[in-house]
Amino acid sequence: IHKGGFHGNPPYYVFGSIGGFVGGDTIAGILASELQTKHGFSLYIDLGTNGEVALVGQKTILALSTAAGPAFEGAGLRCGSIAVRGAIDRVTYARGFRIHSIEGGKPRGFCASGLIDLLAVLLEIGWLKEDGRMMRKVTIKNIPVDQEDIRKLQLAIGAVHTGVRFLLDRAGIMPESINETVITGEFGSHLNKDSLMRIGIIPERLKRVRFENDLPLKGAIKALLDNKNIEEAETIRSSSTHIDLALQPDFQKR
Repeated sequence: IHKGGFHGNPPYYVFGSIGGFVGGDTIAGILASELQTKHGFSLYIDLGTNGEVALVGQKTILALSTAAGPAFEGAGLRCGSIAVRGAIDRVTYARGFRIHSIEGGKPRGFCASGLIDLLAVLLEIGWLKEDGRMMRKVTIKNIPVDQEDIRKLQLAIGAVHTGVRFLLDRAGIMPESINETVITGEFGSHLNKDSLMRIGIIPERLKRVRFENDLPLKGAIKALLDNKNIEEAETIRSSSTHIDLALQPDFQKR
């Protein structure tokens, strides 16, 4: 675990790290979110190939990383796509599937937000069981969704869900006790709250959930504009405790 500091000439600032895969981007993101200034507990979630989750209080922060893997970004999935023109980014159902693709392009696959919407829709209409077993074949706009795709997504969902639940259990609090949840990340700021809750990435009883673009970048900008924010970043680092999720004896069971 390293403190932040200035280096070089002219000087540049490098944020410290909390531990493991929870680095300076998490500190910068929490700084920009301002969750550390609020009463009670808040959740900070940065969703990407590696997800960072922090339970933020005024005096203490618990943080961990969850190896969600590349499934959310479409890698290794027959039905997946990165977020480019034609990637399906929204799915609803009203007497049939209705989709929206990025820039209105010809559908080429599902990006993260589309995949998460799709799973939620399949659960709601009964084509997917709660344990992830598909009840019938699914093909949308000539794009097949198979059982193997679902299983890979379940691993990613399970990793993030386990991280969130572990922090809540560690602090001895229930989801409804969280005052605010902030979600950011490569695709985290483009998701549907109801879909996230329906498929289990975040608990259903969270009260207030907001999505923010590029919080780590915004934190870096704050540090550039005022040295007091650099002091605040160091306060965030020093009040944080890193939890290595993989070393927890009940991690695999969870």
